Amino acid sequence: MDGSLLLKIIGGILIAGGVALVSNPELVSDKPIPEDTFDAIERRIWWGLLIGLGVLLQFHYQLKPWAPTLAASASSL
Repeated sequence: MDGSLLLKIIGGILIAGGVALVSNPELVSDKPIPEDTFDAIERRIWWGLLIGLGVLLQFHYQLKPWAPTLAASASSL
């Protein structure tokens, strides 16, 4: 399997997992969603990092020139 195809597949899995965990964070934690809106959003926002990493792997799948990879990683975070 080609390396870029493998990175795209991993990116797709990360995006799907991130979307699932943002929509239902109780999949990994038994704590209920807080009633305070700010706390509820703060609890879900960290799963957005998985979505960002997945999008990075979907569209920037070459790792060899490390400078553009580092720049794309920093801008996606």
